[in-house]
Amino acid sequence: MGTNAHWLEYLRLCWKGKWVILTCFLLGIAQGAYQYLNTNLHYESEATLMLSETGGGSVAGLSSLFQIGQGASNQEHIIQNVLQSRRMAQGIAEHFDFEKRYALSKAKAIKKASSMISVAVFRGIITLVVMAEEKQLAIDAAYFCIQYLEQLNGELQINSSRSWVKVLDPPELSVRIAGREKEKRFLLLKGLLGLLIGVAIACGTPTLVEIKRALLNSA
Repeated sequence: MGTNAHWLEYLRLCWKGKWVILTCFLLGIAQGAYQYLNTNLHYESEATLMLSETGGGSVAGLSSLFQIGQGASNQEHIIQNVLQSRRMAQGIAEHFDFEKRYALSKAKAIKKASSMISVAVFRGIITLVVMAEEKQLAIDAAYFCIQYLEQLNGELQINSSRSWVKVLDPPELSVRIAGREKEKRFLLLKGLLGLLIGVAIACGTPTLVEIKRALLNSA
């Protein structure tokens, strides 16, 4: 009976301070919503590539640069390294004039271009994801990566007569808005935090300590 009496007292205090609790909850939701709506959005384009039947011919020229052998698995990682290389980032930064577009130094422009690209490989399939503030830039940069990959294929004399990869899904088919995933979770957490603060104000800190003790004892 004693424990039930405590819980009834807690409920009575919460009901008495219901407007304080509701206000704190709404303030938490409002703060989370503000953060959610003001988060910078970006576009992501995704291109799916498949290794050519022969993997673009002999890869001895390029594999020596990365000090790895031949084989489909190694070729996947070679292409991954090329797509995420500084040379690729520099090519993107120069082609799309990031120094002027974003008012950056050359080093920062290359760093920005590098941060735009992510690559995943699995059993001959290469997934290239390019992130940008503009939808068309995300698509164009993905195409640039694919074309530049083929250009390097010729420049490094891997196999200029055969395409290194085949495009299964072009980037414009999967372009999407991203950038608010974390804020969606924070929106709920902010509301719960506001709710707890409201309960703390309504019940008082000593009461919250007693609630915690009661919960621990009942567990």
